Amino acid sequence: MLKNIILYLIILCSSFLFNIFYFKWFSWIFLLIVVLVPFISLLISLPMMIYTAVNGFILYSDDEININEKYKIYLTNKNNSAIPCSCLKLTLKAENSFADIRKKIKLKFSGTLDKAFEYCDNTLGNHCGCITVTAKSLKIYDLLGIFFIPVRFNKTLKTNVLPKAKEPSNIPDFENITVLGFKPKVGGGFSDYYELRQYQNGDSLKSIHWKLSSKIDDLVVKEPSQPITKKFVISPQFGKNPDSNDSILARLIYMCNYFNERHMDCYAFLDNKFNIAKISNSDDISHYLYALYEKIPFNQTDIDRKNAIIFNIYEDREEVNI
Repeated sequence: MLKNIILYLIILCSSFLFNIFYFKWFSWIFLLIVVLVPFISLLISLPMMIYTAVNGFILYSDDEININEKYKIYLTNKNNSAIPCSCLKLTLKAENSFADIRKKIKLKFSGTLDKAFEYCDNTLGNHCGCITVTAKSLKIYDLLGIFFIPVRFNKTLKTNVLPKAKEPSNIPDFENITVLGFKPKVGGGFSDYYELRQYQNGDSLKSIHWKLSSKIDDLVVKEPSQPITKKFVISPQFGKNPDSNDSILARLIYMCNYFNERHMDCYAFLDNKFNIAKISNSDDISHYLYALYEKIPFNQTDIDRKNAIIFNIYEDREEVNI
């Protein structure tokens, strides 16, 4: 470390001047000790440094955290050995591009890595987005922090910061959504809607409309149908303010959960009203958020936008276009 090297050089220069102006037997011994101390430190630390470097490291973090939670990074060695490490320094680059947050993390550790070393950050989880942490190399120092062994260490960590669901002020009345038509219900079964058709070989006797069949003297069956309704598309209107975007995401997640609890599909724009993702369950919600943060495709589908309900979520309001 630079400050350790500067401090040692100051002590070395001081001992050299002391030896010049105060020439006694112990002054040159003191100078000799100061000169040898770094090499003694290296000699003592070298076995630990080599073992630690060869043993290797594991760097990891949580896959997901909730907004305003502490972001944690964990460091351990590969076999959780109790061999002491004199000093380890790791420089990390952290970025949340969705919230426009960037910072450098300098992780320092001394001791044994028989248990994972935990580093906490109080700011990276303050806004929604994907926290990406990259590491290129680390340095293992001797006891004095003057000599070091560089270790190549390429690692990338990704953690999704999830919004806290918040109910929108304007939720559409889904009971009044226009029915576009009907289609046969997959698997049959009970339905409030059905179509009548002539009996065919293989039809269940339970589906025969006996009253109507007796009137027309021909077998007629009831074929269960399900309504074709307009698709619901969520359109988040993100801006440059992270706080506003957090509010938009909170209402977006509420609507996704709203449909998920009712076993209904919904759709959401991924970017600029061009790409639409289909969201059918809780796993889709997590994948959609990651795709939204990283601006990558996910579960893209084409729908008839003329026959769709667009639910626009703005910073301060919601609007429904039917």
